[in-house]
Amino acid sequence: MKKIALSLILLLIIAGVFIIIFTLKLPQDTRLWREIHNTGHTPLFGIVALAAFGLSQLIFPRYAASHSSHYLVALLAALAFGALIEVIQFWTPGDPDILDWLRDAAGALSFLGFHFAFAKRKSDHNGKSKNGLKSTFVVLSVFILLASFTPLGLWIGAYIVRNSALPVICDFDSYGQNKFLYARMATLDITRESQPWDDEGNGHFGKVQYRPSKYYPSLIIDEPYPDWTAYGNFKFVAFNPYDTTVHFGLRIDDFPGKKNHPARFDSLLGLRPGQNNIRVSIEAIGGSDQVKRTDLKRIKAIQLYAIRPDRPLTLYFDNFRLE
Repeated sequence: MKKIALSLILLLIIAGVFIIIFTLKLPQDTRLWREIHNTGHTPLFGIVALAAFGLSQLIFPRYAASHSSHYLVALLAALAFGALIEVIQFWTPGDPDILDWLRDAAGALSFLGFHFAFAKRKSDHNGKSKNGLKSTFVVLSVFILLASFTPLGLWIGAYIVRNSALPVICDFDSYGQNKFLYARMATLDITRESQPWDDEGNGHFGKVQYRPSKYYPSLIIDEPYPDWTAYGNFKFVAFNPYDTTVHFGLRIDDFPGKKNHPARFDSLLGLRPGQNNIRVSIEAIGGSDQVKRTDLKRIKAIQLYAIRPDRPLTLYFDNFRLE
């Protein structure tokens, strides 16, 4: 009876992990929260592996507790469970990802490694070889955990750099700032080659090559520092290498918050040949529509987009900042 109760508890733990993965909603759809969610696979599947180890001992009692078969069963069970979750997400709103399965594997391997190193066994004997094997498992488990949590640590560092750089939003000189950049239907090259304009920072700048498209190729600064209420203007430098004026769009989105939909500032700008110092008032970005007013405390993204270009278009950007 005791074994049945213990088995049910372990099965409930595994079921709980399944429920958490499929029902837990992020407090906010940000890169940091998404990375926390991804990294969470590692400890959750470490718990799954330990629960599977306990079930293996209950289901196959003829094996000694120290027998490697229990660890193998637990590892294979955790890996199979992780694979099943990823497969199920092909038919659910989730996003199947091989990296999530690797995080599952990292959690299972590291937690089982710690279990092997620290669990007491009747068959244990004192000896240098036994202690050396345990130390090896501890070192390997720590290494696996550190590797699994490194991406989260890098994102935390990026947010710290982003916040400390104010009033600079992006000057392309910081790895932490550059992690928030990405291009859609375009290529972003962060370079220090000979600059075509007078640079305030004498550092890197962004060269954006927009591809021909019937849509809107974009350079996106995702999640700039969200609260712009203490500033009066948003400005940046744009360089047009062509002999004619180039029109492109500037879009600034906010987080929905308590609203059912996000609001945004969207403006068409004309770039004269050569250097253009763009300045937009924060008041204009906020807008005058009380219903669709941009929330200046919850800025989500800055988007610089080409307007359905019919040929390749190259523009240069630098020194995005508030003042």
